[in-house]
Amino acid sequence: MIADRKDHVASLQALHQRKQAAWEPVARLVQGAAVVMDGLQRDENWGRYATYLQGVMDRFAVQRKIALERLASADVIDGNEIRKLKSDIVIADTTIATLKFCLELPPAIVKGGEEAREFIQKFEAKNEHATGQPQS
Repeated sequence: MIADRKDHVASLQALHQRKQAAWEPVARLVQGAAVVMDGLQRDENWGRYATYLQGVMDRFAVQRKIALERLASADVIDGNEIRKLKSDIVIADTTIATLKFCLELPPAIVKGGEEAREFIQKFEAKNEHATGQPQS
C-alpha cells in the first residue's frame, strides 16, 4: 500500500486529536484544583502557614551552614563525624527543597489551572468547529 503525504498528515492529526482528548480529564482536574488553591492562598491562615514553613527553612539553612563550616574545618578528622556532617547537609538540603516545594505548589497549581482552562477552551472550540455542534 502506497500512502501519500495527505494520508500521513491525516493520520498524524488523528493521533494528535486522540492524545489531546486523553489529556482533557487531567486538564479539568487541574482546573478544579486551581480554584481550591486560589482560595487557599487568599485565606489568612495560609500566610501563617507560609511564615511557619519559611522559619523552618531558615533554621535548616543555618544548620546546613554550620555543618558545612564544621566539615571544612581542619580539626574534623574522625570518619564518623565527617559522615554525620555530610548527612546533616543532605538532610538540610532535602528539607529545604521539600518545604520550598510546599510553598510553591499552590501558585503553580493556580498557574496550571489557567493553562488547563486555555487548553480545554481550545480543545472544545476545535471540537465544535470539527463537528459543527457545541460541546457540553
